[in-house]
Amino acid sequence: MPDKSTILIADDDIVARMALEMLLEPDGYELIFATDGPEALEKAEKLLPDLILLDVIMPTMQGFEVCRRLRANPTLADLPIVMITGFSNRETRLQGIEAGADDVISKPYDQVELRARVRTITRLNRYRRLLDSAEKLNRLANYDALTNLPNRNLLIERITQQINHSQHNNQVFALFYIELRGLKQINETLGRIEGDTVLKQISQRLGHCCDAGETLARVVGNEFAVLTQMSNVLTEQNLADRAQQWLDVISMPLFCSQHEIILHANVGISLYSNDGKTAEELFKHADTAKSRAKLQKRHGYQFFTVQMNDTALKHLVLQSQLRRAIENDELVLYFQPLLELNQDHCTISGVEVLVRWQHPDRGLLCPNEFIQVAEQSGLIIPLGEWVLRHACQQGILWQQQGFNLRISVNVSSLQFKQTNWLKIVKSILEETGFDPTFLELEITESLFLQDDKYILEILGDLRKLGIRLAIDDFGTGYSSLGYLRRFRLDTLKIDQSFIRDLFIEPYNAELVQGIVTLAHNLHLETVAEGVETCEQKDFLIKIGCNIGQGFLFYQPRPASVIENLLKNNLLS
Repeated sequence: MPDKSTILIADDDIVARMALEMLLEPDGYELIFATDGPEALEKAEKLLPDLILLDVIMPTMQGFEVCRRLRANPTLADLPIVMITGFSNRETRLQGIEAGADDVISKPYDQVELRARVRTITRLNRYRRLLDSAEKLNRLANYDALTNLPNRNLLIERITQQINHSQHNNQVFALFYIELRGLKQINETLGRIEGDTVLKQISQRLGHCCDAGETLARVVGNEFAVLTQMSNVLTEQNLADRAQQWLDVISMPLFCSQHEIILHANVGISLYSNDGKTAEELFKHADTAKSRAKLQKRHGYQFFTVQMNDTALKHLVLQSQLRRAIENDELVLYFQPLLELNQDHCTISGVEVLVRWQHPDRGLLCPNEFIQVAEQSGLIIPLGEWVLRHACQQGILWQQQGFNLRISVNVSSLQFKQTNWLKIVKSILEETGFDPTFLELEITESLFLQDDKYILEILGDLRKLGIRLAIDDFGTGYSSLGYLRRFRLDTLKIDQSFIRDLFIEPYNAELVQGIVTLAHNLHLETVAEGVETCEQKDFLIKIGCNIGQGFLFYQPRPASVIENLLKNNLLS
C-alpha cells in the first residue's frame, strides 16, 4: 500500500480542479485528475484510489452514472465516493446518495469542512484496507488456495491447541494422514487443470465425512490430514473403521472431462499421547505410518508403531550405504538360466540378470533387501544403469567365447521416465559392443499406466535397435489386456505365483493355459517363472509354454558358475 493516500478528482472544470489541488496538496495527498466520466472510470480501476471526489455535471457521462458504474464493479464497489455539485437542492443530494455516493457536498463548500471530511474518509479507508490486507495475508498463511481447506500451518496450530486442552482432561485424539494415489497419472494424461478439479472433488467428499469439530486440511499436493475431536472413548476399531471410511469415499468413481476416474489412497494414523506429545511428533509419526501403508503395495491404513521409526532410520542408513555401494562397485551380478522346455532335454537359451549387494558388514544381500529403498530414493536410476552396463559387459565376454546367450535385464518404470534413457541404452551398447539382438529388457505392467504415445515411441525406438521386450510378472499388475495389442512385445513372463499354485488354487491351471494360448495367438514367447517341480514342468510342456525358469533347473549363480556350465557343454 502506498505511503500517501491517493485521491482521484473527476471534474471537467479546470478552475475547480485547481481549487481542490491548492486545498488538498498541502496535506500530502497524491492527487490524480480526470476530466470526464470514462477517464474517471479507467483511472479508478487502474489506481484504486482511497477517495474519489466526483463532480456531478461532466461531459460524455455525468457523475451519477459514473457513481453507479463504480458501484456495479466488484473491484471498485467499496471505493469511497464524495460527489460535489453546484446544486444545493434536496433532490440532487438524494439522487447522488441513490447512485451510491457516500456523501454529497454542495458548492461553494466550506474548505475547512471539506479538508476534515477528506482526512476522515481517507484515514478510515486506509485502515479498512490494512484490515483487508491482514485478513488476506492470514488466509494465505493458513489456508490452501485451491481447496480453501486449512493448510499444514493451521493444522499444526490446531493440533497444538488440542494438546494443551488434552493435558488438562486426559483425553486423546487421533491424526489421520491421507495420501491419494493416481493423481500424478491424471496430471500427466489429462493435465494439471483437470488434476486440480479432481483434488477439489476429493476435498469436498472428505469434508462431507468430517464430524463437527474435526479439522480437514490439505497438507501438500496429493496429501490431506484429518484431526479428530478429543475423546475418552477412542478405540483402535473406531479408528480403523474411520480410516476405511476415508479409503472407501476416495475410491468411489468420479468424472472429469468425460472420463471415469478411480483414485485410491493410503492412510497413516497417530494417537495423542501414545505416539507423540507435540504437534510435530504426531504429524511426523502419522506420515511415517502412511508411508508404511504405502509400502504394503495395497490401498490400506496403518497405525504408527515405535518399530516404524527404527525401520525408517534403517532405510535412511541403507539408502546412504547403497549410494556408496554403487559408487564403490560393491554390487555383483547373478544370473538365472532360462531353459527351452521340451520332453527330451531342456536346453538353456539365456539368463535373467539379478543384482546382489556385497555389503561390507552384512554380507551378500538379495534384491528384496534393498531394491525398495532404491525405488523410493531414486537410486534405482543409477543402479539400473550399472546393472545394464555390467550385464552387457558380461554378455560380450560370453559372445567372444562363442556362447550367444539372451541376456534379460529388469528395467524400472522410473528409468523409462528419464528423458535421456534411450541415449543411455545406446551409449552402453556402443561402449560394450554387445549385440543388441541378444538383449531383452523386462518391464512391468505398471509402465502401461503412463502416457501411451510416449511409451509407444520409446518402445519403438528400443525395438529399432534390435532389443527384445518382455512383460515381467504378467497378471499381477495392470488389469487391462489392451496393451498387449497396442504395444509390440516379444515375451510374456507368467508370474511365479500362478506357477506355484498351479495345482493348489482352483482354475489356476486353466488360467495359465489361457495365458499361454493368448500369448501364442499374439505371437509372443512365454516364460514360466518359479518352476520348482517336475509336475509343473510337464504341465507347462504339455500346454506349449516355451521357456521355464526356476529352482527345478538352476538357482541364480555368479557369472563364473554360468561360464563353467558353458565350458562343460551344458548349454547348447
